[in-house]
Amino acid sequence: MNTGTKPKKVKPFNSPYYKKCFVCGPDNPAGMHLQNTFIDGKSHMEFTPTEDMAGLTTSKHTLMHGGFTCMLFDEVMMYVVMGLGLEAVTLNLSIDYLSPARVGHRMTAEAWITDRERKKIWVSGEINDLDTGELVAKAEGLYLQIDMTSFIDNIDGN
Repeated sequence: MNTGTKPKKVKPFNSPYYKKCFVCGPDNPAGMHLQNTFIDGKSHMEFTPTEDMAGLTTSKHTLMHGGFTCMLFDEVMMYVVMGLGLEAVTLNLSIDYLSPARVGHRMTAEAWITDRERKKIWVSGEINDLDTGELVAKAEGLYLQIDMTSFIDNIDGN
């Protein structure tokens, strides 16, 4: 729902850590290269599933693999956290799959913050099929605010 607020594009922290991200990274030749915008306080991405994202194929439809649904939720939900100017990691992500995500249909993924306590941020989201009007899935996630430099140093053994 757009109430007139001009969408604002956001880049992931302007950080080298995300340049090869499959969903948004500019340096991933196989990636989706999706752009995130903020509309009325919600993180928002539009996409159209392709054959490369197939899971189940019926005699009439090819459906997007549920793993892509999960990945898209994690991305759009992380962006709403980044919209607060925070660095964070995903602690938990729960998804309810409600209707098929059809390859070739225009989809929108949105996320919004539902609660925040100290370094914990709770986020909800939805993926909708713009061609059918169906709610494809809804999700809830818990994110933890961190210092990304220390997190990366720990992974790299520095």
